[in-house]
Amino acid sequence: MTGLTSISPMDRAKGALLGLALGDALGTTVEFRERGSFEPLTGLCGGGPFNLKSGQWTDDTSMMLCLADSLLATGENDPDDQINRYVRWQQHGENSSTGSCFDIGSTVSKALQRYTITANPLAGSTDEWSAGNGSLMRIAPIALFHHAEPLPVLLDAAAVSSRTTHGEIRCIQACQLFCYYLQKLLCSQQTPDKQQLLFEFGREMTAEMADWHPDIKQLANGHLSEKSVDNIKGSGFVVESLEAALWCFLHSDSFEQGALMAANLGDDADTTAAIYGQLAGAYYGYSELPSNWLSQLFWYSHIENIAVMLVNFPAEQDILTFLKAARKGLSYLETEDKISDEKLELEFLTATANHDICIPGLNWLGWVERNGIRHMLPSERIGWIQKAGLGDCLAFFTATIQAKCFLRGVIILSIRHGVMNQLLNRIEYHLHDI
Repeated sequence: MTGLTSISPMDRAKGALLGLALGDALGTTVEFRERGSFEPLTGLCGGGPFNLKSGQWTDDTSMMLCLADSLLATGENDPDDQINRYVRWQQHGENSSTGSCFDIGSTVSKALQRYTITANPLAGSTDEWSAGNGSLMRIAPIALFHHAEPLPVLLDAAAVSSRTTHGEIRCIQACQLFCYYLQKLLCSQQTPDKQQLLFEFGREMTAEMADWHPDIKQLANGHLSEKSVDNIKGSGFVVESLEAALWCFLHSDSFEQGALMAANLGDDADTTAAIYGQLAGAYYGYSELPSNWLSQLFWYSHIENIAVMLVNFPAEQDILTFLKAARKGLSYLETEDKISDEKLELEFLTATANHDICIPGLNWLGWVERNGIRHMLPSERIGWIQKAGLGDCLAFFTATIQAKCFLRGVIILSIRHGVMNQLLNRIEYHLHDI
């Protein structure tokens, strides 16, 4: 692939999250097995140490979804909310492909235990022997959510997110380097050459990396591309894990080819392939992911929607401006007793037209079905909204506006029954917490 290929940020975002999940689901089949001790994988087939169905994924994707949910629900990088979601995954199976936490790394487990005792969300160990890959394997949502922000904001967010479970400096810097790669892709009009992407840095990033740990800096010097596969290890050590993922990315010509390379390294195969999948998915884009793999992937459409919401999440100021306009559109209820449905809808849509917070590209019907919104009574919808996170509130508004094209009167009903007013109240509530 050359620099002549143009891929949209949305396509790259979907590729990153779905690529992570595909790599995870692919690699789990040979997880913990020594390279060369198994028949090489040729596609998704399930099984493995957890006897999963084809397309089911492990802790890598579960933790990625917990992190993504936190960013969308709070509208910010909140470590306390993130680690609480990891705890709920561990204890109750939230965001698990099987409904229970069947796979968790020792470093993560110890951090969650430490958090329950200390209440400090930055619970990751700083010990040099705790440099695992558990924060890197899930990091893509940070890059998607902060892709349009200045580099220092992105790098700080990556560090904070890593420190919830992995506080060792190499873990933190591996996450920062990886988010830098993803930001470069998400903000690129054209697809860069792989060598340029991985080994050419702008002045600001070069300055940031000046005092980094030598183990991480050496990954960025280009020498890994000259190594043979015999010197590449898909282990749980973050440096080796990142090196393996980058090596497979450099030595392959398609998402599928590189993912199979990464998984067939064995050992921590699911995570090596998940790390590879984030980068390669963003590089090649959603449209280049293997369709026969996607058709088997658990929660495929949900993960796709999560990616769309993260990369298109509106800025705080845009939401505030929208709220003012929407309140203006609803004010006619208070000033005119007999305003017609047509007049009320027109006034509301006119007031908000230039301050739209609809999420472009959202599969709103799929989101409605997943959340059970369609068959709720107005009172039930209000109850649902009162517990909803910010991202779901924005998705609810998107679905309401989009449904207008297929269901006449949906906007009027939401206004007349107080659903829209409650939605605006809930959005405003979340903004006060940011």
